[in-house]
This record gives sequence, C-alpha cells and structure tokens, in this order.
Amino acid sequence: MNGFDGWPGEDVRKTTDELPALDVRKLMREGLIGPGQEQLEGVAHLEWTPCNFGGERPWFVCPGEGCARRVAILYGPSPRQPLCRRCRDLAYESQREDGIARAKRRAEKARSRLPPSGTRPKGMHHATFQKLAQDYQSASEEHEACIQERLARLAWRRTVSRVRSLKWRRRHGL
Repeated sequence: MNGFDGWPGEDVRKTTDELPALDVRKLMREGLIGPGQEQLEGVAHLEWTPCNFGGERPWFVCPGEGCARRVAILYGPSPRQPLCRRCRDLAYESQREDGIARAKRRAEKARSRLPPSGTRPKGMHHATFQKLAQDYQSASEEHEACIQERLARLAWRRTVSRVRSLKWRRRHGL
C-alpha cells in the first residue's frame, strides 16, 4: 500500500513500467525472430505453441532459477539479465493504486469512450450513448465518494489525535 494507508517508509514493489522490457511479440512483428527459432542469442530460450487458426505463437522461457515459465515479456536492468515478472517480483501499476486512483482511472476511461462534445454522435445508438454516459456518471460518483471517505477518515484521525492530546495534557497537568 502507499499514500495515507501505508506505513511510513514502507518498501513498495517496483512496477513493470520501471524496468526495461523485452517483448517477444514485438520482436516477432519486427522480424527479429522467426518460426522455429529456439533461442534469442544470450537472452532466453524460445518456445512455440500452435494457434487455433494456423501459425505459431512465440514465448520466452524464463531463465530464472527454478522458474521456466512461458512468458511474453521479460524484464531486467539490462537485456543480458532478463527475468519474468514473478522472478523480478514486479507489480503492475494498477496493483499499487489506492481506491481514489482506481476510481479516477475508471472515470477517465469511461470519459474517453464518450465523444469530446458530450453529445451523442451521429450513428451511435441512443442506448449505447446512454450506457456510456451512465458508466461515466457512476465512475465519477464513485471517485467523489472515495475522496469524501478519505477526507472523513483524515478528519476523524485529526479529531482523535486532538482528543488524545488534550487528555494527555490534563493528565499531566499541562
């Protein structure tokens, strides 16, 4: 946890965005690896799985000790020491979000689905527009409720702290 809910100085796991990533899908698209290739030189072994409608899908085999998981992305401080997300003990950014950030992200995502003008665009079904608008409204209300809850908790803590301070002063004759 982070923010007001965590302990001061608490160690927080790094996220996948904080380390360089090597994506096997991107390498395939760019033609740096091809079907049947079994190793990316000096990085990791490759495995290929058949796709339902033909072709093959590449995967890295994590070189971590005792891991050997099939993954699409390897992370590392350098391309010579890549490991999977679990071996590196990385979290996704969304796993570190508190309630307010999560609600804000949901509201922003819902807003991005609506047209900038705020009016229903030509060709969009009325029901679709109403659902998108309702999603945005409920996400915004949730975000506001999270903020109100946090402010109420902070006010409560402040009140409790003052009461304790007054009791301590009275007890000690100050």
